[in-house]
Amino acid sequence: MTDRSDPLEIPVKAFTIIVETPDGAMPPARVQVPDAPMGLSDLVPPVYELCNGATALAIKKSRRQGRTVTCGPGCGACCRQLVPLSIPETIFLAGYIEGLAPEKRIALKERFDDALDVLRCGGLLDTLRIADGHERGPETALAYFRLGVPCPFLSEESCGIHPVRPCACREYNVTSEPEFCADPLQGKIKRLTVHRKMTTALARAAAGLTGTKEELVPLVMLFTWCERYREVAAMRWKGIGMFEVMMECALGKKTVGR
Repeated sequence: MTDRSDPLEIPVKAFTIIVETPDGAMPPARVQVPDAPMGLSDLVPPVYELCNGATALAIKKSRRQGRTVTCGPGCGACCRQLVPLSIPETIFLAGYIEGLAPEKRIALKERFDDALDVLRCGGLLDTLRIADGHERGPETALAYFRLGVPCPFLSEESCGIHPVRPCACREYNVTSEPEFCADPLQGKIKRLTVHRKMTTALARAAAGLTGTKEELVPLVMLFTWCERYREVAAMRWKGIGMFEVMMECALGKKTVGR
């Protein structure tokens, strides 16, 4: 048993997370948050779980309506789209890459560099570099798709980081025929509606904590962003306060402290 009088003990607060969506309610989840210094990337794992839950509810509703998700291994058309990352996800994925074996890390960095070269030759790199995430319109996304730039994490037309893939990828599910995804101009793609957008919630939380505007980073520019904003990745806040900000951004007031 822990000695509660120990001055070195780090306080821990338990949160009950209640998520309600138009597709139904997720089972309440309990999260233990230490009041220790934490960075933006520490917000990502619990938010991924919330994202999974909200997406699962949308999938269940779709099945009740007779529509089945057609996404699966080997279907990598959506992995050539412009994927937005929140700042916490950008830092989280950079840390994930840093933890890989050296040969895998080097190979990934080369894939990112190759993708940037394609964007540079296609005249799109400067557009992605200078505009923040809320200024990139559908025209930019379509131009990106037309260049056919594969996600650097794509391996044999399947996600090579599926367990830690971004919220935007978790939320992207279609019930239309897979071949329609190869040509979004046809207008035949039918996507599920996920009512809790965790990419936006993370972006909003990061802006509130850092005192900056909301920003979304194109996944392909992950390394570029991290090199320019090392100080943001190094920022720390008390864990409980940071988590409360995140939950307010994601769910409003749907959290209950112990």
